[in-house]
Amino acid sequence: MDRLGSLKPIGSYPTFNDGAHNNGRRAAADGEHNPDSWATFSASAGGSGVTTTSYAVCTENADPATVDVTVRHSQSDGPFAATTGLLQIVSCPTSDGALLGGGAAMSGTDMTTADFTNPGSQGDHLNGSYPSDASGNPLADGTTGAQSWTAFTHTGGAGSSVPTISHAWALCAMTTEPAATPTPTPTPVPTPTPTPVASPTPQQTPIPPTTATCGNTGVLNAAGNMCTYTTTGSDSFTVPAGVSSVTLDVVGARGGHYFIAGDAAHGGSPAGDITGRPGGNGGEATGILPGLSPGQVLQVDVAGKGINGTAASRSGGMMNGPPAGKAHSVVLGAPMTLVVYSRFMRPV
Repeated sequence: MDRLGSLKPIGSYPTFNDGAHNNGRRAAADGEHNPDSWATFSASAGGSGVTTTSYAVCTENADPATVDVTVRHSQSDGPFAATTGLLQIVSCPTSDGALLGGGAAMSGTDMTTADFTNPGSQGDHLNGSYPSDASGNPLADGTTGAQSWTAFTHTGGAGSSVPTISHAWALCAMTTEPAATPTPTPTPVPTPTPTPVASPTPQQTPIPPTTATCGNTGVLNAAGNMCTYTTTGSDSFTVPAGVSSVTLDVVGARGGHYFIAGDAAHGGSPAGDITGRPGGNGGEATGILPGLSPGQVLQVDVAGKGINGTAASRSGGMMNGPPAGKAHSVVLGAPMTLVVYSRFMRPV
């Protein structure tokens, strides 16, 4: 590493890249949440050709609903006497979660309310910024459960004047697990009564179908005797060789719900809004489609859930109510089965 002459670090702290924090010149204050930036300051008694670099360790796709980072900050005046140091300690309370990281600085201002300025002397410098116990002692390698961060500041060979302030920051992370989604109880499906056939014609041995049998969106099961369609829109089913009839299992979509915007007499919107319960589940039907020929192409249509409706009045009967779940027309049994599900078939 090259020598940097009289250059020394005096600040490394969490902040926000916004106007309220003057794009990093003002540090994150105690109690602020989820800082998005990191800033670094250094000082030199002279010279050129050196660069101060700031690094931020970032996490991707953090969900604020399950991860919350709280900033904790403490500060003290000093140190002032020559060749003296000061330990500035800040800790994460249990209610804020576990220690994630921290920062430290020396400045001439309260950095959380005003822009950073240099401390009282050119000799002032930041000697340490590290995880610690509540007394400022550094933690040993492998220690778990750290809750405190310590800044160690020093005046150097000359004394420092007022104002000189030592700062420490702790980043405290609280993680919560998202609520589990209950599994809905399936609606029992009645067993259809088979239609008697007077003189059944022996069926030839079917040729196993390919995925092309199920069109563009249908899914062929491992046994090769069932196509399942769940994607909204129109698709097709091609009757494979050796198949002359198909069994259909068609499940309808949910209905929509109604919504009434709050008026002036009820506190306006959204305070006075009324949102109805979700629409009911769609029905289910099964049947057999006979008389098919190998190579015949049948159309399969999958619709969506019922649209939401609005009401013109908060009292009296419902007007402009939402329709029930949209129907699904399907065309596809033994030995092939076609199952068609509407989008949003069950509430989650």
